[in-house]
Amino acid sequence: MHVCLKRSCPGLGLTDISKCSDDSSALKHFSTGCPAPQVIANGERDSESLEDFPYGSSVTYRCDPDYFLTGAATIHCLSSGTWDQSVPHCKSRQHSTSIPLSEIQCQQPTKIQNGDHSHQELSVFTSGMSVNYTCEPGYSLRGEATIYCTPSGKWSAPAPHCKMIQCPSPPNVQHGNYSAPESIQYTNGKSVNFSCQPGYVLIGEATLNCTASGVWSLPVPHCEAVGCILPQISGGKKENSEIVIQIGANVTLECEDGYVLKGSSRVQCQPDFTWDPPVPVCNQGFYISVATGIGESNWMNRCQQIYLLLWTT
Repeated sequence: MHVCLKRSCPGLGLTDISKCSDDSSALKHFSTGCPAPQVIANGERDSESLEDFPYGSSVTYRCDPDYFLTGAATIHCLSSGTWDQSVPHCKSRQHSTSIPLSEIQCQQPTKIQNGDHSHQELSVFTSGMSVNYTCEPGYSLRGEATIYCTPSGKWSAPAPHCKMIQCPSPPNVQHGNYSAPESIQYTNGKSVNFSCQPGYVLIGEATLNCTASGVWSLPVPHCEAVGCILPQISGGKKENSEIVIQIGANVTLECEDGYVLKGSSRVQCQPDFTWDPPVPVCNQGFYISVATGIGESNWMNRCQQIYLLLWTT
């Protein structure tokens, strides 16, 4: 059988419970509150009108103007019925040679463009307090993200700043190009559009966007031919305006004056984008005027360095 008796002392703010042990031979006492904390000179505590201070409750002290608090500002009631800290007291500033850390203040944290800092609601920043800086999307922080109010009344580091994040210039695409924005800065949200030259098809996304992290949203596309590339022969005539020739189409190749064609003058674009027969070449040659019985004709011959060309009538 367990018997519990509750005792209280009116006006003292003290209450406890007496409980029987298992063998009912002895009473054990468990406090359920702390005595009323003292009232301090030149200061006050909250809840001065209360008489009971149960376990877990707390009391906060503050000093009158021209006084500062020495000791813990807040004390807590323990399950043992005692306060966890001694009652503090208020000391006159006029008789003190030093200022407590809790009274040292730093200036308001610097506000930064395109960013913000924590504790905007506070007007006083004392020693030991800190603020955290962050930037808006599209900007990166340069400097210390967290600064502290030091015992010297100064912040531990200068306020950081926010720098606009930019994407690198897109690379050039072979047989293609891209449209650039009005400014040369590729910032968050800016986009570029890729396109290919006639005869080529774009492989990949045509539009890329610069993201807030400073990278392009997608890989850069590339241009692939949809036919055979028109041969560029040294010394050959460039009469065909098409750059890419469709599969199955034939092209006739000729040489400029002073050059001799070696190979077939007619080639065809194959499904694998090659030419059949192989593209000919133009070798450099020269004209010789030869008198004939009918008139004067031009004969083009090419002399090797080791030969001498002789003409006889």
